[in-house]
Amino acid sequence: EGGALSFPVSKSGSTSSTCNVDFATANGTAVAPGDYTAASGTLSFAGTETTKNIVVTTIDDTLVEGSEALTVSLSG
Repeated sequence: EGGALSFPVSKSGSTSSTCNVDFATANGTAVAPGDYTAASGTLSFAGTETTKNIVVTTIDDTLVEGSEALTVSLSG
């Protein structure tokens, strides 16, 4: 808690064209805004780029909790 989660997203296929992919977080056992900061946006890959990262900030609190999960969905 109180750090950042990094989710790598890899592009495969042509390295000569650009590519965009939309992303959004969704609650699981971790719930925004108490456990993490919800995030959404678009990753833009240049033709030669093959990996980008989605970063989700976690919230530090005083609760004693077990492991929690959230979902990051890709579309487009």
